[in-house]
Amino acid sequence: MSANRLKRRAPGISACAVSVAVLSIFLVGCQSGLPRSRAAVRPIPSGNAALMHYIADMPLVTAEAAYRGVYLIAEGNAYEGEYEALRDELVDRGIVGSTWKHHHDTLMNRAGVAYMVCKSCDIKRGLNWRLIGAGRYAWRELQHMGIGGRGSELGNLSGGEFLGILSRADKYLMDKRKREGVEPADKPAELGDEPEPRRTNPSRDP
Repeated sequence: MSANRLKRRAPGISACAVSVAVLSIFLVGCQSGLPRSRAAVRPIPSGNAALMHYIADMPLVTAEAAYRGVYLIAEGNAYEGEYEALRDELVDRGIVGSTWKHHHDTLMNRAGVAYMVCKSCDIKRGLNWRLIGAGRYAWRELQHMGIGGRGSELGNLSGGEFLGILSRADKYLMDKRKREGVEPADKPAELGDEPEPRRTNPSRDP
């Protein structure tokens, strides 16, 4: 009798174990399972103009390109060091989330890009963005301000779309500094003309 009861209870134990395993995979996968570029990622060139041309040609923006682009509008000059050092600096400055696990070729979505842009431009206007600080609210705030374009915050973005966001964010940042009477240490980043955005496929939020 007890053996039969054990047999009947065993599936419940297995189901519990599977549930725990699935939950663990989900929690880890939110970061480590982010999509990565399937195409070979070319080395990113140095210099402002070369970086902007590189980004404009990207079918989908990777973490390294996004990090370097956001650093450019924040500082006015392209970062010349390695990706890992750049990531650590942006984390220390609060521009990149400390829990993010982006590889250099991880594909970025609009929520992640919007988070970095809002942080680098010190945008604190939207209530949900200020209180919760999630990337999806950062994207909605950029849309409201005319910096972000159309599309879901979960979607990946092309280099052309990202360059347009950077161009508008750079203009916002320079106007903001003028209003506050802050003289920028460097001239505005030379981002060039805004290219036409491409269609992209959605992915999960970082």
